Amino acid sequence: MTTSLKRRDEERMKKNVDELVDDLKKVAEEEKMEGEKAEVAVTEEQQNEDDLKKKEEDGVKLERSVEVNDAKEQQEKEVAQT
Repeated sequence: MTTSLKRRDEERMKKNVDELVDDLKKVAEEEKMEGEKAEVAVTEEQQNEDDLKKKEEDGVKLERSVEVNDAKEQQEKEVAQT
């Protein structure tokens, strides 16, 4: 009688442990997926920041180019006037 009770208790405990392990695996997988989503979001944010910086740099370069062209045109006008 006690042997069958022990066996039953052991089976219940083993089943509970297996269920806990399965639950932990599910939670770990969910956390991993959330972590990957967070990494993707961070990567996209960094990409957006990089694109914005490039656009700003291109804008500054364009402004400089325009200033240089204006200066050249002004010099040409001065040379033409003299």
